[in-house]
Amino acid sequence: MLMRYKIRKPYLVLSSLLFTAIFLYLSTSSDDEEKENFFLRDELIELMMAEDERLKENQQQDQQKDIYSDPPTEATTIYPSDEKIKRMSSSEIRETWKRIQRALDEEPQSKRLPDVIGIGVEKCGTGALAKYLSEHPMVKARTPLEGHFFEGLTTKSFDEYINSMPLSGKSSLVFEKTPAYFSFPPADVPEAMKATKDDVKVLLILCNPSRRVFSDFIQETIMGAIPPNTFRSVEDYLLMYEHRFKGYSKWRSHQELISLRKAILRVHTRDYLSTILTTGFYALHLSRWLEVFDSSHIHIIDGDKMLEDPGPVLEKVQGFLGLPKLITSKNFVRDTKTGFFCFKRPVSEQPSCLNHGKTRTRNGKMNINGSTLRSLNELYRPFNDRLFEMIDMEFDWT
Repeated sequence: MLMRYKIRKPYLVLSSLLFTAIFLYLSTSSDDEEKENFFLRDELIELMMAEDERLKENQQQDQQKDIYSDPPTEATTIYPSDEKIKRMSSSEIRETWKRIQRALDEEPQSKRLPDVIGIGVEKCGTGALAKYLSEHPMVKARTPLEGHFFEGLTTKSFDEYINSMPLSGKSSLVFEKTPAYFSFPPADVPEAMKATKDDVKVLLILCNPSRRVFSDFIQETIMGAIPPNTFRSVEDYLLMYEHRFKGYSKWRSHQELISLRKAILRVHTRDYLSTILTTGFYALHLSRWLEVFDSSHIHIIDGDKMLEDPGPVLEKVQGFLGLPKLITSKNFVRDTKTGFFCFKRPVSEQPSCLNHGKTRTRNGKMNINGSTLRSLNELYRPFNDRLFEMIDMEFDWT
């Protein structure tokens, strides 16, 4: 925009000087020459006035263009406003998705670092969030979803990590999610992520930490992480672990907070099963992320609300990511077998449902002992209070 003015302004100065010089020459001519040049001078004045009007008109046009510094392109005009999407009929939405997909397919494709990373929390609905978000035509998800790059547990090089991403165009967002990033070592996962891609956006989904313990215990049992006959129940597990961490919510300074974070990560390194309980110390883990990412780069999601009513939650996620809100409540239908929501694809009109394995611990069929739940609520309450103060929002985790 500035370049245009720099090129045009010298022309304006030179043309004005040229007209002025000729006009002065004619104005100072002799009496004999004056009559001869009378008509030439009048013609010159008319030319100067016409040129002045032309330049003014050009300036007005340029100023109007500068209001929209980049002229609209096909890519920017195919995405309707959110308000327009809400008013669309099913057939209009279907055609809009098709049109957007065609435009995206025509863009040059390459591999790059993810623009969006889901960092957790495990057993809070990260799979459901990834499933729903990946349905957006402008989101290109990694396959498999979990990259596990920033934990330092893989041998992937930087180039291998990039090569593991999907091909995408400039208008798409590349997405991966690894729930372990949130609370697992090393301590500098947030710094490493930020240093790798400064403008990366982070999605964090939280859920009731007490109920998460039951879900995680069942998951680890099914996956074989808990050896047979080690713990017959959640209650047996808590007898060994609960008393170890009751003082971890009582930091009084930032230095004490850092010390507790380091202690939790050291325990995790030598005792993986401790994470069934300690992952729910959200405030402790989140503090290291908020020291690196501000609110414009990290978005916190209520996982319980997402499973109850995914439409409004996904609309907020799309807004945070700067995506047109193509996914709305209209896209969700309930799966009669699991009770969870399926995404009804606008083009095929076929439902895409969550894997039944993803719903086995959140289907209301878990055997949760009321006394155990109350004990966990007491353990997590001070951590939750710290969290709510930290993020200036509250969740209904009673």
